[in-house]
Amino acid sequence: MFGTHDSISRKLTWMNMLVSGAALLLAGGAFVAYDLIRFRETTVRNLSIQAEIVGSNSASALLFSDATSAAGTLLGLKAAPNIMSAGIYNPAGEPFAAYWRDGGNEIGSLPPMPSAQMKVHWFTDRQITLVRPIVFQGKTVGNVYIQSDLQDLNDRLRRYMAIAAGVLLASLMAAMLMSSVFRRAIAEPIVHLAEIAETVSREKIYSLRASATGSHDELDTLIETFNEMLAQIQERDTALLARVAERTRAEQALQVQTRILQSVLDSMEEGLIAADENGKFTLWNPAAEKILGRAAADLPIPEWAEHYGTFMPDQLTPFPTDQLPLVRAIRGESCDVEMFVRNPKLGEGACIEISGRPLRDERGAVHGGVVAFRDVTETKASAQEIRKLHEELEVRVIQRTAQLQAANQELESFTYSVSHDLRAPLRHISGFSKILVEEFGASLAPEARRYLQRIQEATSRMGVLVDDLLNLARIGRKELRREVTGLNSLVQEVIFDLKLESEGRQVEWKVSNLPFVECDPSLIKQVMQNLLSNALKYSRPRSSAVIEIGQQQENEKSVVFVRDNGVGFSMKYADKLFGVFQRLHRTEDFEGTGVGLATVQRIIHKHGGQVWAEAELDKGATFYSPSELPIQPELKAKQLWREFNHEFV
Repeated sequence: MFGTHDSISRKLTWMNMLVSGAALLLAGGAFVAYDLIRFRETTVRNLSIQAEIVGSNSASALLFSDATSAAGTLLGLKAAPNIMSAGIYNPAGEPFAAYWRDGGNEIGSLPPMPSAQMKVHWFTDRQITLVRPIVFQGKTVGNVYIQSDLQDLNDRLRRYMAIAAGVLLASLMAAMLMSSVFRRAIAEPIVHLAEIAETVSREKIYSLRASATGSHDELDTLIETFNEMLAQIQERDTALLARVAERTRAEQALQVQTRILQSVLDSMEEGLIAADENGKFTLWNPAAEKILGRAAADLPIPEWAEHYGTFMPDQLTPFPTDQLPLVRAIRGESCDVEMFVRNPKLGEGACIEISGRPLRDERGAVHGGVVAFRDVTETKASAQEIRKLHEELEVRVIQRTAQLQAANQELESFTYSVSHDLRAPLRHISGFSKILVEEFGASLAPEARRYLQRIQEATSRMGVLVDDLLNLARIGRKELRREVTGLNSLVQEVIFDLKLESEGRQVEWKVSNLPFVECDPSLIKQVMQNLLSNALKYSRPRSSAVIEIGQQQENEKSVVFVRDNGVGFSMKYADKLFGVFQRLHRTEDFEGTGVGLATVQRIIHKHGGQVWAEAELDKGATFYSPSELPIQPELKAKQLWREFNHEFV
């Protein structure tokens, strides 16, 4: 009736007409069938009534065998034009009287009636036949036979057909009218939706949208869902285009990187070889061919060593094939080895250092190996030459060190001798000047007494200087006797020794928890003595002196410091601070010989450490030295044992 290529409007129109027509036909057929059944029942009931009337009026005629009276009774059926014929039968089933619509009354024309026939009726194509018993005083005295045509039924049926045809025609016209309304409400939005879908499918324009109907029904939901789907497709298409563009850029960048990598591989001096798990070479750069003297060859693994001429570093023993770095890398092993390569193209051969590593995928499975190597023939020759020069240099250093040690010993002996020999003249000068003051002081002029006083002060300072020089010389000759020493105890001893110098002054000593170090305690005590006495001396102008001894971290190392709030010094003279006889303050302001800090530096250097200072003018100074001096194992064990016993007790 309609094809698969018909429009949805045509299909909806046909569907409405078919549904409407089928509904009307079914309803009309049901109504006609019901009416026909009711009409037939009514016809049977009317004929039964007429038969009972005829039977009642004919009972006496049957009892008295009055056929004429019975025929007269039947003539009353002329009032019913639909009755074609009628008859009365006696109890034996024989015709007794007859009626024919065309005017005949022949009894013989009646159909035979079985005597046992009672109350029945039946329909044929155009007739209905009815038989009813004639009962008189409870006894059947005969039967009435009536035959009627169905002309009324046929007329009624034709009228119904005409009415049904008219109603069907009107309903089809109404269906077509309704279809046009439905087409505007349903078909047109669907057609528009189909056109949008076709345009999107053909031209890939995902920004198009279907117009909503505003009816808030399933069709409007469909259009809204379709638009949402287009929005999602547009978003995904945009993201896909962005990913495609990004991938294109990535591929272009990869191509650039590939060209750069190839250029690097071609220009690098190190050889690079890669192979898959089957031993097939996948990379062999020009440097590899230059170093090995051969290009990549499609050979089985057992033939590699012989083909490329690989030997052990002794240049005589062939390198085992299963121990070749690339073979081990293919097995999943990493290695760094040296080997010697000799073949007809290399002449005298080459020493190479080679590193092998396995190639793994993202799951860690081995899929081959790679080796990187370089020619170290010249390097080894240079190293051998350097080794020879180094040995010669060591001999020279030993000789020069011995000479320097001898010179230092001579210098220290000379310093000690000079300092020792200066003591007697200084004592004489000091003694005679004292005698002059005591015996002739009253007769001397004031200026002469002042000169003698200056001579005594100078000899006193000279004596202190000589003592400091002797002390400095002893440090150079003295052998270190290291033992684990607590710095807190040393500091407390020095503070106690300086008690006399700090009398009458307000001095605050801040001593933190200091570490144990391996040192010569007598020398380190001298270091603390010099540093703390300097701090006490240079903080003399302060009404309240603050001297702090503590520990802190400097460049991830622990250092011990001595800090004061004294007069400080300028850091531009810091390089002269630890020199012998170098002073940054006037003797009139602060006494001293300029040997104390030099002694500190020599002691710290003798322990293998360093000492440095930081200061600002009129803001104090801080001296630092590392506290992490290495402890010998046996001394460390003794210290831990003492600590364990102390804690246990």
